[in-house]
Amino acid sequence: MKRTTTSAPSLRPIRRLAAALLLAGVLVGFATACEPPGCAKDCVTSVAFSPGTDAYTVVLTDDAKVRVTLYNESTRTNAVASKSSNVLQKTHVLTNGAVAPNRTYWYTVTATDAAGAIYEEKGSFKAQKRTLTVKITKIVLTDDSDSVGTGELDFGMKVDLAGYGAKDFGTVYTNHDFGSGMSKDVSISRSIPDNAPNFFTVFVEGLEDDCEGIGSLCTGGLSYSYSAGGSNSDWDWATASKAVTGLPGTNGSGTWSATTSAYALKFTVSGTWTVTYAA
Repeated sequence: MKRTTTSAPSLRPIRRLAAALLLAGVLVGFATACEPPGCAKDCVTSVAFSPGTDAYTVVLTDDAKVRVTLYNESTRTNAVASKSSNVLQKTHVLTNGAVAPNRTYWYTVTATDAAGAIYEEKGSFKAQKRTLTVKITKIVLTDDSDSVGTGELDFGMKVDLAGYGAKDFGTVYTNHDFGSGMSKDVSISRSIPDNAPNFFTVFVEGLEDDCEGIGSLCTGGLSYSYSAGGSNSDWDWATASKAVTGLPGTNGSGTWSATTSAYALKFTVSGTWTVTYAA
């Protein structure tokens, strides 16, 4: 019988492959060892801002301290907000009062690691539009100021936008049979779209018609001064106001209430506010 002999495979190719793999491992290890640690390289993974730009989240690849500075122009010469976190960690959430909505800002993130290495990340974003809706839900009339019968009342509302001017909505509710001790559940909403600031003051003025045509020229028109209060031959009036500060940097809502009691016309008005954001 013919015998077939199979020779053992050569070990040379295997040894060559092992040597190549070993050399590659040495080179990879050498490259890793030489790569700059921490914030000597790009150590910022992401930078995110809340819709109202009152919270910043910075995620890092290494533990580091951070500072976030916002500017209102691309040359970064006019800082409008700056917040720091001096804790060495990978994720930082910083908060401050919201800046103006519906406009572009430029930012610089400075990260400093434990060894003192510093890395800067720069970018820009647009703050979202902010709509504020103020609602009156209840009016309680303590004193209608009318000595005979029920009061003939008109109510006006103004929202002061804290440095952004004021929005006078004029007459928002009329009731010419509103007597002392009565209360009315109402649903009166007015909105300031897109560019509302993050705090406001609501004014509600009541006007009670005292013009009976006897001994009076009845020249006073239906207008609102939103002054504290007073009385003349045509009107008794008073204004209740409430300041609301620190609106949230994300969609949110709250309540408000205001009372006037120093003048002949006395009432309490209450309601809600709502903030919504949109790109």
